[in-house]
Amino acid sequence: MNARRSVLTACLLAAAPAWSQAVYRCGSSYSEHPCEGGRAVAATDARSAAQQAESQRAVARDVRLADGLERERRRVEAKAEREAARERKARAQSERERSEARAAAADDGWPAEPFVARVPTQPRKPKDGSRKRE
Repeated sequence: MNARRSVLTACLLAAAPAWSQAVYRCGSSYSEHPCEGGRAVAATDARSAAQQAESQRAVARDVRLADGLERERRRVEAKAEREAARERKARAQSERERSEARAAAADDGWPAEPFVARVPTQPRKPKDGSRKRE
């Protein structure tokens, strides 16, 4: 907020001496130094004191509005960051609970892998045609 005001003030003060200097048009650009084929341009402020004061009031109003918008943006961003942190914490908590539930289920005395029943295969007959002794 104060930084914007100080930058604005510095710009206005830096531009103030330029109003009394001669300005030259050199082709499609402007310069404070004369150039070949350039011509002097009247760069005086033709506004009245009342118009200049109104302009300064408008700039001050715009600075106040910009500061208010910046405060509002920062407030909204901070709120969004708090909500995102809250969601991350809830997500971590639910993941931790699921992990604990899986660990508890695996530790209840049952094997960790599921039981799979298999059908026994038929005994093979020997190739030579003889029977196995029992």
